[in-house]
Amino acid sequence: MMQKSIVALLLAVVAAEESAKDGSIYIIRHGEKNSKGDLSDTGEKRAKYIATIFPGSEFNKPGALFAGHYSHGTPQRTLHTVQPTADHLHLKVDDSIKNEDHSGAAKAFLKEAAKGKVVLAAWEHCNIRKTCYALASESMCDKAFMRHAKSDCGWWEDCDGCSDHYDGVVILTVKHGKVTAVEHHHEDFHHHDHFKSNFNATMAEEAPWKYARGYKRRQIDENEVIEVATITEEDKKNAPSAVDWSQKGATTPVKNQGQCGSCWAFSTTEGIESATFMATGKLPNLSTQQIISCDKQDDGCNGGDPATALAYVEKAGGLDTSADYPDKSHNSGSTGRCTWDKKETVKVTAWKYAIKPCTSGKCKNQDEDALAAALAKYGPISICVNAETWDSYQSGIYKHKCSGAANALDHCVQLVGYDRSGSTPYWKVRNSWTTSWGESGFIRLPFGKNACGVADEAYIITATTTSENVVV
Repeated sequence: MMQKSIVALLLAVVAAEESAKDGSIYIIRHGEKNSKGDLSDTGEKRAKYIATIFPGSEFNKPGALFAGHYSHGTPQRTLHTVQPTADHLHLKVDDSIKNEDHSGAAKAFLKEAAKGKVVLAAWEHCNIRKTCYALASESMCDKAFMRHAKSDCGWWEDCDGCSDHYDGVVILTVKHGKVTAVEHHHEDFHHHDHFKSNFNATMAEEAPWKYARGYKRRQIDENEVIEVATITEEDKKNAPSAVDWSQKGATTPVKNQGQCGSCWAFSTTEGIESATFMATGKLPNLSTQQIISCDKQDDGCNGGDPATALAYVEKAGGLDTSADYPDKSHNSGSTGRCTWDKKETVKVTAWKYAIKPCTSGKCKNQDEDALAAALAKYGPISICVNAETWDSYQSGIYKHKCSGAANALDHCVQLVGYDRSGSTPYWKVRNSWTTSWGESGFIRLPFGKNACGVADEAYIITATTTSENVVV
């Protein structure tokens, strides 16, 4: 029975390892100390058992990291029993643990796992739960552990009398810097004489990480006169087969809107930065926070529209640099109070639509050739799209069904290029979900299908500097 249990766990561990493309975090409960300060009988058996589980696994490979409470020696001895020759990761997290805040340890684990490494942590039983909460969502952790909770003892409760529920191995799968699954392999080590060998495993899968968006389309009056760029047939004919402004110095590094619904502000800011480059050859890194916090026509982290954001920048007299007014909303998730000191580096002189916007219906007749010609002629263009299914995108030309209907748009980004030279033409779009998402922060959408509404709403911005001393 014991051998079968080990085999079953090994298979489960191998499966978890194969599914983790970036890295993994394994957490075991460290052994207790006896009166002499050595590993107790139970603790020694636990450590040796873990060592038996993982022979020849990735824990024996170079680069595996081992961590535990380094305020006392028990976790260290447990880990050395698992892998005597391994280099151990000495995490400076003791103060955080004493203060009941496990975010320090969690961040350290996640940072290493996101590099493609494997982290094995020996943790005191209560801290397994607390660290799991800090690494993943509470629902994922609860689902993984609830299966092994006694009727009178939930795994999340006070650990006294419930500590045996933390035995075994907790495996966290890390993909793209996020924990996507929590798995608990349980073993009852309560009896010192023998192992019950009643391994059970449950996997708590969470939906793909949901990135923030934030596009809220303004109401366009039917009598409103909107300016649209004039793109001639000659412009279309002369447009090159491929353009990539992100490779020509026309875009700043990929940004991070975090969990703030400020895509509209990021798209606007990026458009103004690129417009400044097209006009002056200088590429400033501008303040998204100014637009998020100071534009009162929009709703900050609760959403907005590039059109009203551009109107704000025009009325305000310009946009500050990110160095002078840095973005904090991506960390806090809140709009924040406007603290702009009225310094501006760049001003918007005009803006117009690249092609006629589609404000209703399925938007199946948008002129993508004209949009490509506008992109080639004017530089990067701010656009709003349907990003409902983008969260799990990793690479390649997007293949999922993605409506281009006007009422499906929920996210604003920057159109930076296209390539019609190959068998599958595509658009290149820059997102604001950090470089860990997609193709280093970019996505490629099919050309000619108005995929995800790429041609529904596209802004050409004209901008210039207000000072000769532009920091680039």
